[in-house]
Amino acid sequence: MSSLVEPATGDRVLVAEVDGAAFVLAVLRRDPAMPVRLEFDAGLEVRSRSGRVSLAGEKVELTASRESVITAPRVEVSALEGKFFVEKLSMLGARVDAEIGKLSLVADTIDTLADRMRQRFQRCYRFVEGLEQLRAGTIDTKATGYARIHAHDAVVTADKLVKIDGSQIHMG
Repeated sequence: MSSLVEPATGDRVLVAEVDGAAFVLAVLRRDPAMPVRLEFDAGLEVRSRSGRVSLAGEKVELTASRESVITAPRVEVSALEGKFFVEKLSMLGARVDAEIGKLSLVADTIDTLADRMRQRFQRCYRFVEGLEQLRAGTIDTKATGYARIHAHDAVVTADKLVKIDGSQIHMG
């Protein structure tokens, strides 16, 4: 191996001849519009023993034909806008904290399995066009103000006791 920079057509190069073989030692001049390419037959490792490694440019692209791996005790990504396209995503973690101004989610199916779930809202609106079904061991619904149940037909059944309690009860 000689020059780290892969020569391109039109480059001015420094060449050394040894035993009838020519070796490019350096690329001296290149058209400024042409990118500089570093090319290696085997792997490449860039390492700093005690400092920072930085890649900077107008646009930085990382491309791998098989796999990309990032390993660090802490990873931070900062951007004004981001896009993330993944056909299948698996995540394993102990905790997720998110602060989001607005979240929009479109999905064919959402399955949630949790030991406990708590939700707190100032207002909550839910619109179900088809069936909504709840199966629970116990249901406790409490409103500090007005509560209303309205339907074309309504059925309340119990195996033992149905209790209606209030200072006034209007039926019919």
